[in-house]
Amino acid sequence: MNKIQTGFISIFKVYMTQKKIYCYLYNTKLNYQTLKNLWNHNLIWGFVLFNNFLKIYFRYYLNKSYINLINIPNLFLNYSKLKNYNQKYPQSFLLLSTAQGIKSIHFCLKNNIGGQIIFKIN
Repeated sequence: MNKIQTGFISIFKVYMTQKKIYCYLYNTKLNYQTLKNLWNHNLIWGFVLFNNFLKIYFRYYLNKSYINLINIPNLFLNYSKLKNYNQKYPQSFLLLSTAQGIKSIHFCLKNNIGGQIIFKIN
């Protein structure tokens, strides 16, 4: 797992533990694609570009965050392993780094591709 992914996860964990409404991350391609996937799956309220930063609005329900991040470094799942994983843990959400960019487990299964896990959300 690279420093950008580790930084993203640690910032998210700190701000969500403190029940913050929003936080800022550097505007990088990885951060943007990751946030776009989280927003598309209704795991965050949204995000906006603010100068050279992305302002992320967190989503909570009954005082709990929608996101519980778990680091899974350098684990590559091909399509068949990804399919088995999804059957075993249907409530988990994975973001993967694929040849087509940062994609969700749902996109990968639909398009028969695998990838390296960036992180898992319970």
